[in-house]
Amino acid sequence: IGENGESITIIRPNSNDALQYEEKSTIRWTSTGEIKNVNIDLFDRQGYENICIARNIPNKGHHEFIPEYSFTDNRIKITSVENPNIYGYSEYFTIGSNFSLAEYTRFSSGDMSKDEYERFKERLA
Repeated sequence: IGENGESITIIRPNSNDALQYEEKSTIRWTSTGEIKNVNIDLFDRQGYENICIARNIPNKGHHEFIPEYSFTDNRIKITSVENPNIYGYSEYFTIGSNFSLAEYTRFSSGDMSKDEYERFKERLA
């Protein structure tokens, strides 16, 4: 909470949500005080992945995005552009897909046989 009572509370996604890889989703939040613009980021539980979703967008309480990654234990962070000490985190949620993170890691690193690689590419399509 800021000096003048500013705050950001993320409503969606929450722990009951399972977003889907490459399907449009909406982030929803409320805020108090004079917060004109916000940044939106996606984090995993360990804090290793920090993916920018949006920068310096109007604080209108919602933003659509398409998850490009599939992970468990994600959090959204929304931060005031004017005062970065004002921010809110979502509850942890999942971004699901039709493949596991281990499979995606093997695919990305080239650690699959040619047949596995071709089958995996079909599942991505």
